[in-house]
Amino acid sequence: MKIISTAALALILSGVQFACKGADGPQGPAGPQGALLTGNISGFAALIGEGGYNIANRSGVVVNADGTAISDTTDSTGHWILQNMKTGIYTLNFTKDGYGPMRFLSIQFVGGGDLFLSIAALAEMPSFSVSTLNVADSNNAVWISGSVSTISDRIRFAWVYFGKDSTVSSDPSTHLFQQGFGMDPGRDQFVSYVSHGDLWGAGFHAGETIYMTAYAINPSASSYTDPATNRQVYTALSTIRKSTSVVLH
Repeated sequence: MKIISTAALALILSGVQFACKGADGPQGPAGPQGALLTGNISGFAALIGEGGYNIANRSGVVVNADGTAISDTTDSTGHWILQNMKTGIYTLNFTKDGYGPMRFLSIQFVGGGDLFLSIAALAEMPSFSVSTLNVADSNNAVWISGSVSTISDRIRFAWVYFGKDSTVSSDPSTHLFQQGFGMDPGRDQFVSYVSHGDLWGAGFHAGETIYMTAYAINPSASSYTDPATNRQVYTALSTIRKSTSVVLH
């Protein structure tokens, strides 16, 4: 009796299978797309005053989803609801006059039920602005100083953005670095520095001109991460700003 090894038998069978396989037929039509489910997305918005306190009446915040006509306005408790939302990935926008806007990015909604989100906090726009902005490069650092329009009994901040040309602004595509400069209660001037090492790490080089622009900011300003640059976007900034520049030594 001839004995065929397991390996040989496998080889024979694979050859039979190969010999019997015909040409592939035409591809069939694509199946129908599954039904999109609907549901509700809801949550609460909070309003933060310039002094860092919560505002009791949270009404008037408009909430909408990019790419849809669906929106809602918060009641006095801050509650909102977007109804009949289809399965998808959404960016939600929160706006109210006198407050910095807020965004929730890439919210994945399965549908077929309800999704409850965390609180969206909107900070009141600052009541002051940056009046002067000065800069000097000295002792391995860039020194920033300036003044604001009014004195307050609260701690306040100027927020400075650093970029490579005069278009620098709070837009994350225009700056490489940002830093806040604080003022104690009763003071209207700020002074501090940014080390050369921090600026080099952000992408600046010796001999380059650094352009800066400064805004007043609510210390309680909310922020979100810009997906294109991975930089923080602060929204409760003054509409007035001051700019200057310096050559990095």
